[in-house]
Amino acid sequence: MKEIKCLHCETWNKAVHTHCVHCGQSLDDGREAEAAQRKKTERNPIPVIEIGEEEPFIQKLWKRPVQWAQLIFLTILSIIASIASSTVH
Repeated sequence: MKEIKCLHCETWNKAVHTHCVHCGQSLDDGREAEAAQRKKTERNPIPVIEIGEEEPFIQKLWKRPVQWAQLIFLTILSIIASIASSTVH
């Protein structure tokens, strides 16, 4: 079960609690701080080549197959990760 650390007394509490079991302070501040920290450390999505409308036809011509190859590669990786995680449990 997920736990959250009280910012006031630094005691770990279960995430279902709204107040610290040790000092009684609200844990909402901790949840907001934790969410902000998690958002800062989240990985950026893998960039896929973007095709702009103003780009010349030749550029669009070679970018489209590269874009499809990237998407197929990411799909294969997702399937492998899914199979690997389902066999672990």
